[in-house]
Amino acid sequence: MATVEASVPSAEPQEEGESTEDKVEVVFAIENSSEDVKDLFSLSDSVQKLKEYLSQKFGNSSDTFILSLDGETLSNNATVDQFGVVAGSSIELQVKILTPLALPVSKEEEEEEKLKKEKEREEEELGYDERIFTVQVRLAQEMKELLVKMEKARIKKPFLGGYRDKQTGQEYHHASAQTLPRRKPDTGIAMFERDTQTVFTRNCYQQVMVDAATQMNQTGCYITSVTDKIKIPGPYETADEYHGKILKKIIILQSHWRRWLATKYVNAVREEKLMRELWEREEALRKQREREARRKAEFERRMNPRTKKDFDLLYHALEMWRKDELERINNTTAGPERKAALCMLLEQEATLIASIGRHKVVADVENQDKQVKQFLEAESDLRYLIENIWAGQSAVSGEKDLFELILVRWNITEHWSPWNCILLTTDEARAHVKLDDPEKAYSSQFTDKIRQRHILARNYFTQIPGMMEEMSTKVKELPLPRPKERIIVVRQHPQEQHQQLTLWEQEQLSNCRMYPVLLTTVFLLSVSKVISECPPTSGIYLRHNGNCYTNGSYFPDSSIRPTPIECGLPGETLNGGQWIGPKGVVPCSGGGNNQNVRCTGSGAHLSVFINPPSFLGAPGDGQYMCCLPTNCSTPGTNIITATIFRFAEIESFTVTDLPSDMTVYPQEYKLNCTKIGFNRYDISMSIGSTALADHTNCFDPDNNCGGTVLNGAVENTVSHAVTVTWDGMTVSSGSISQSTTGDQMYQCRVADHPDGNEIRIRNVTIKAPSIAPFLTEVSETATTITVSWTALDSSDADGYVVYVTTDTDTVETVQVEGSSNNTITLNGLRGGTTYSITVRAYQQLLGPANVSFTHCQQKGIYLAYDRNCYSNGSYFWDSSVNSFTKPISCVLPGTSLTTGQWVRVADPDDPVDCNSNNASDPFRCSSVTSPIILNLYLAEGLAAAQEGWYKCCLPTDCSEPNTNIIFANIFRFAEIESFTVADLPSDMTVYPQEYKLNCTKIGFYLYGISMSIGSTALASYTNCDDRKSNCNGTVLVSSTNTVRYTVTITWDGMTVSSGSISQSTTGDQMYQCVVQVTDQPTKTRNATIK
Repeated sequence: MATVEASVPSAEPQEEGESTEDKVEVVFAIENSSEDVKDLFSLSDSVQKLKEYLSQKFGNSSDTFILSLDGETLSNNATVDQFGVVAGSSIELQVKILTPLALPVSKEEEEEEKLKKEKEREEEELGYDERIFTVQVRLAQEMKELLVKMEKARIKKPFLGGYRDKQTGQEYHHASAQTLPRRKPDTGIAMFERDTQTVFTRNCYQQVMVDAATQMNQTGCYITSVTDKIKIPGPYETADEYHGKILKKIIILQSHWRRWLATKYVNAVREEKLMRELWEREEALRKQREREARRKAEFERRMNPRTKKDFDLLYHALEMWRKDELERINNTTAGPERKAALCMLLEQEATLIASIGRHKVVADVENQDKQVKQFLEAESDLRYLIENIWAGQSAVSGEKDLFELILVRWNITEHWSPWNCILLTTDEARAHVKLDDPEKAYSSQFTDKIRQRHILARNYFTQIPGMMEEMSTKVKELPLPRPKERIIVVRQHPQEQHQQLTLWEQEQLSNCRMYPVLLTTVFLLSVSKVISECPPTSGIYLRHNGNCYTNGSYFPDSSIRPTPIECGLPGETLNGGQWIGPKGVVPCSGGGNNQNVRCTGSGAHLSVFINPPSFLGAPGDGQYMCCLPTNCSTPGTNIITATIFRFAEIESFTVTDLPSDMTVYPQEYKLNCTKIGFNRYDISMSIGSTALADHTNCFDPDNNCGGTVLNGAVENTVSHAVTVTWDGMTVSSGSISQSTTGDQMYQCRVADHPDGNEIRIRNVTIKAPSIAPFLTEVSETATTITVSWTALDSSDADGYVVYVTTDTDTVETVQVEGSSNNTITLNGLRGGTTYSITVRAYQQLLGPANVSFTHCQQKGIYLAYDRNCYSNGSYFWDSSVNSFTKPISCVLPGTSLTTGQWVRVADPDDPVDCNSNNASDPFRCSSVTSPIILNLYLAEGLAAAQEGWYKCCLPTDCSEPNTNIIFANIFRFAEIESFTVADLPSDMTVYPQEYKLNCTKIGFYLYGISMSIGSTALASYTNCDDRKSNCNGTVLVSSTNTVRYTVTITWDGMTVSSGSISQSTTGDQMYQCVVQVTDQPTKTRNATIK
């Protein structure tokens, strides 16, 4: 394809003699047209002439054309040279036509025009215009006509050289390509040429070695060939061969890459395999070491037992050995040989038991030594208790000789703790422990002093990390002493006790020089620990299946078939003896049984059992009593009890984690009900008729009821726990709650499922006061107040907790021990603050709270209402002070009432008559002499004429010149409590300025409210109903319908605006708040901003 370029003559030939030196090419860009019109015009031609040219061109009036340059419309008088062009250049003007150019066309012409435009659009997308010419060419001595297509490229092709005809001067360029260059993708960013980025362009010229337009030698011009390179064409390579070569390279690269990935993966797997093998070897070694350690520990436990479990293991192994030997003797021997073998077995068993007993004695001594060492490590804390709390002297006599002093329980019926002890001499301690109630035995002054020492001890020791947990753990392990054990002989045999101590302990005791005190405390902490020995060397005991049991143990009937429960008394000979059950004496001779329970006896042992296949009869379920060596009717005989039960039983129902710090509120504790025996059952825990936990069809192997399986003496020992929260009025556990007062009695119920053959019920009671003390004020100073409350009986309270709070914070919580201590002084109170003081009595739990006592820590006269303090100028709604129980109180602390008055300000000569009321004086008064309180309340409705300001005068009448005066506003319906400006700017450089208007309404709940400046309302609300909160106010006090309305104001120096509302103003700004109640006087309040 060839491209032919030819110069196209102008549409209007140039006239002869007309010079082109002062001509400018003007291009007219017609609006909504794809074709441009251009022609030459003189620099002096006006815009009007250009419009006339267009008028002749298109046949329209010149007035229909509007010419503009760069968006600016050109006037008719402007000339071309004013457009900033020079001769020989070109300029483009935009043309807008006010009337259409074309006349209506036919459908055929419209269709042709449409096809033409589609073709032009396609050509434009291709980037060139096509034109076809007929060209005559000589071919084989003949002239032939050929059709030639001329392409007019719309893009600028690169210059690749050409030549010029010397005769005609016509230039011919080489064709750049037969295909258009690839279009650049649209990046979405507008790109512009340099001419649009600069104000003007500048051309710079420079001399080069070789003329850029010269590419060959010619006359007068020599081109060196030193740097020329000769290109030798290589073999032709097709596209398939080229792509094949690329594919081979790609395959090579991919193969190396995949090989590297495979190598990396194999190395990782190999490393993981090595690590796994290493871990398996280490795990095997660890398990082997653990097995060896277990075998070694098991061997050590058997050879050198130390704990109760170790000895239980030995006794169990001994019993298994005895049974095996007994079975072997019975199977292999008979007659005299069998008896001899049994005697030999008995001697061997006795020897082994004695050996185990010796080991147990050694272990008990070592364990006791460890406990003493652990206690002695707390020497610093004990020294603090003796020297700082008790001042190193007896609390009674003041004796300071530490070797004569011992620590004993203050209340002998409670566990020992640093806050339940007293330092006394030995003689004083013997007398003290005989007291039933030290609170009654000693004087109140002495008990107050002891109580203060206990408070100091509690405050110190509860701050030690882990102290409370350790004390609670120790206390749980210690049973309370029985009445017969109250006399604690601490140093009855000091030499024997001292011999049991190690040399290290003797050195520690001698160094600290507090041997009696330390020894006493060790004894008190370990008084309830019993050294278990089976069988014991003395005392009556129970034994079953080789294990010894304490008094009151439980045994399911299935476990004593045929293994009996043995009741023994070492060192005695049986002289009768009895087992007595719920249905009377269990027969031990002559055969027979009592509810299938039988008895056998020999020596000093008496056993009961049930022969298979029998089970315990229902009437025989319950507690059995064993008496040795004589019958139970014999005075002084030894007695021990055991419970034999059918199905399931409740082993214990207890309360744990009771709070020791009564200042923590609400309180939490746990109920623990432990079930033993049959593995399918129902269990519930309740208070009254409310079940806090209820589980049915529990099956222990599945543990489907969430209990904790214990390793108890009886099979299927499962503990069920419930966490209870007590807030003084309500007991709750999760979402379940029950209101209660006074002592709380909880019940645990267990029944075998599904028949309920035996239903077990166990109760537990937690002591809590049922009465709330009544609180009164005794005296006050500028920073303190002394309050007192009604003291409860010691059977109703162990102490009290006093709470001091404000509206936003808890100021102080004080625990006062002792039921007779009913007075306390509270310090550090701030003036101008309202305090709420509450007192609760406590026993094991807190009791109900009294009605809060409200105290206004004010200096001087003040107002009080509904347990809140009010300052001078406060507002009171008449409907809230219309009863004797809710008056407005006028208070003057620190003085005594002389007369005192309430006077209406508008009528100062007619004070309120406190003893009578009428339409003109609807008030009555009541008074308190000390501290001065003068109460004012309405005895009948407040008339409109009586509302307004009242003043209170104390301690004398208002006529006295030095009396104290305070004002209160008593109003009907609604009133404006305050109208203030808030958030005024402090930085005057910030502009415009913003601030807020706050108007607070108090009283009647139906009203309208507005805030305005001049005649412009900035906010306006009508038909407001505080019960519905429909007017966008902020509720401050719901009981008095106190609601605050806020408007934000913007001031720009000339205009006040709020949202879309604005008002021009100058100088001071006076705002107004208006509150309106239907058929009542309008209440107005103003606020001015300078």
